[in-house]
Amino acid sequence: EGMDDVLQFLLDNATPSVQWPVDPGEATNQTMQRRVQEIIREKVYRVMHKEVPYAIEQENQLLKRGPLPRDPKAPPPLDPEYEAMMAAANKDGDGDDIVCALVELAATQFDMWHAAERFCESTVTISKCQPLKEARTENGIINNKNGTRNDAIACLTDCALQGKRYRQADDYATRFYKNGSHMDLATLVKARMLHAKSSIIKVSQKRQYQIVERLVARVDEAVDQALLTKKEESEDLAGAKDEIRTFALDHLISLANQIEAAQRLGQLWGGQWDVEYDPAALARAQEERKRIYLQWEDVMPNRQIPNLLSEPRELLEAFDLMAQEKKNNKQGKTSIIWGFDAEWDGDDSSMGGGVSLLQLATVDGGALLIDIPSLCNSGDEGYRALERTVGRLFSGRLYQSETADEEVVVVGFACKQDIGRLRKSASSVPHSSLVSWLHHGTAAVVDLKATLLHSDLNKHSNQKQSKRRDLSLSRVCKEYFGKKLDKSEQCSAWGARPLSLDQRKYAALDAYICAAAYEKLILPS
Repeated sequence: EGMDDVLQFLLDNATPSVQWPVDPGEATNQTMQRRVQEIIREKVYRVMHKEVPYAIEQENQLLKRGPLPRDPKAPPPLDPEYEAMMAAANKDGDGDDIVCALVELAATQFDMWHAAERFCESTVTISKCQPLKEARTENGIINNKNGTRNDAIACLTDCALQGKRYRQADDYATRFYKNGSHMDLATLVKARMLHAKSSIIKVSQKRQYQIVERLVARVDEAVDQALLTKKEESEDLAGAKDEIRTFALDHLISLANQIEAAQRLGQLWGGQWDVEYDPAALARAQEERKRIYLQWEDVMPNRQIPNLLSEPRELLEAFDLMAQEKKNNKQGKTSIIWGFDAEWDGDDSSMGGGVSLLQLATVDGGALLIDIPSLCNSGDEGYRALERTVGRLFSGRLYQSETADEEVVVVGFACKQDIGRLRKSASSVPHSSLVSWLHHGTAAVVDLKATLLHSDLNKHSNQKQSKRRDLSLSRVCKEYFGKKLDKSEQCSAWGARPLSLDQRKYAALDAYICAAAYEKLILPS
């Protein structure tokens, strides 16, 4: 009320003899450059919550007009550079490898997951805009030549799985499959499975058992979808349903000690899953697992399961003892072989993307479980201890007195992300005057998976890259030791303290298998 009177007053007092500075329909008479400066000033204010003084003169280095807004109903334009690159790659027959390399580089090396995701979305968009390309082979078999998008999506999902980003991998596989990608549904099952396992551990601690039921149902859904298209692998895929149910019930009974919840789920699933808690039956089940899966006692019968090393003094003493023992037991070998692995929580960013645990092992010297977060939080003393032990080992400089023909080898399995996360942990130094405790580098590291892919173990080395991702540490364990590696602790809460006995067994075995398998590979006798 009263606004009309104010407006009329202003109009009556406006000077009619002066020309209006702004034409009808215009909001301002400022130049485009001046408008951009005001917009930038406003954005800075919103971020910093402080006004930039007008006494400060703003200088824009570049001002150019962008393209006009695209019609949202029009099909998305294709990137000419991308089309040219893929056309050349497909012509040479290595398009799939180029795309996978780009996706892996963006996601794992530069932590640019969003960029890698957008790249995969581009491959899907292009495949929808182009007609299906087919080529007839010499035998008359028609092959789909648009498999690049599927390989890119599978590679992105695989990178997320290796980084223990299980929820993220599940999201990638589910979303791209629903968007029409003809990806390998075994990848979808694997992503769902690992996401379900990691989530079951978390929700059971909060007694949210109804969520366990939904997680199992999602795995069942993925398996059913896969079975419709993979008749030849029906037995392997169907086993995933049993695997997730066994994991859930075992965790509730033995780890979370929630027998009533396990009985309720068993009754819901019916049949063989109806749980009747019988100590004798549980003991028989544990003995069966020992028969199927490799145990710490199988490879180190005279050594105790290692404890967690959380203090700098403990690390130095244990490391020096193990290093000297390994050196004395070389028995004429030209290489001193260590195995390593790292663990972290998939959704944990408390260490800035670092690791929660580092495992080191030798064939005859036992294993070390190193509490990286605790040591990083121990100030200068923890930093010095890590630099003297882990830093020197990974650079190959642990044994300063060794001769030139003797080398130190630190073996991991598909260890790109392990090394990347270790570097992030190593950068968490107590103060700016120190550098990373991995500043000597990681020249001693060898990737066991890459080595095996060029060995006789991989009987299908001539297949496409997407088919060679199935090589796992559990398969390597079965090949060399006659038993599988029990991966039930893979999705554990590795940031929690103290670690359980089963967690310590699993962690020590992972590092041991890397060292032992590599030693058997290079010294078959």
